Amino acid sequence: VKRFEKDPSGEVIFEGHWRLFKNREQQFIHELKESSSVDGFGQAALVTTMSVVLRRVSDRIALSLLEQVEEDPVPEAP
Repeated sequence: VKRFEKDPSGEVIFEGHWRLFKNREQQFIHELKESSSVDGFGQAALVTTMSVVLRRVSDRIALSLLEQVEEDPVPEAP
């Protein structure tokens, strides 16, 4: 995570990257950038918006993992 904060314009910004390793070798690296405007005032509105942004980031990671598994399935255990 490079950045996860509310900027002066009222946007919650998430910037970072994640990597997938297989057998100790990096398979890929993905940049992550998500943002959302804070809707309302106070800590509750900020926390809600940060949660929304984290959900989007998590969804993107999950989708990428699904795509990777479909391309290169994990062998079944004996």
